[in-house]
Amino acid sequence: MKLKIAMIGVGLIGGSLALCFKGKPGVTVMGYAHLAELKDKYIASGVVDDATLSLEEAVQGADFIFLCVPVGLLESYFEQLSKLPLKKGCIITDVGSTKASIAACAEHVRLTDAYFIGGHPMAGSERAGVDAASAVLFENAYYVLTPSEHVPEEAYSRLSELLAYTRAQIVRVEPLLHDDIVGR
Repeated sequence: MKLKIAMIGVGLIGGSLALCFKGKPGVTVMGYAHLAELKDKYIASGVVDDATLSLEEAVQGADFIFLCVPVGLLESYFEQLSKLPLKKGCIITDVGSTKASIAACAEHVRLTDAYFIGGHPMAGSERAGVDAASAVLFENAYYVLTPSEHVPEEAYSRLSELLAYTRAQIVRVEPLLHDDIVGR
């Protein structure tokens, strides 16, 4: 089975996730860049299989879409994705540090035929950007997933199985509880 993963934002976190998935059997990693020089950099660095300047091309036929952009940009990306033809059953996730407001935004936007499962990998580095990406960044870290009650268990399982490539410990938490815990 072929899997297409679209990485929207290929910096430290997005690039590290891409490296975890790239080269796995049947997996293709497509990077989305908003600047031509970034697209070229993503390809030259070998972090993704291919890259594009078109959001529509990046997500076309994608089984998974990872939104690895600043939290303040997520609503804009949800709006854009809601207007694009997404693959039926596509799973959209993010890597933001807050979950309740993002989950509410995803519910409001009404993504047709796609499921949103909030994500927060509890890992990082003092370095930033695609040049700092590492396939071992998430190893033994907690990776929090915050599915809403509307997400089928099958979709949650598919994302959990994919994230096994990160070697992180997957933890399931309600969005509000996540924000309360992280806020403390």
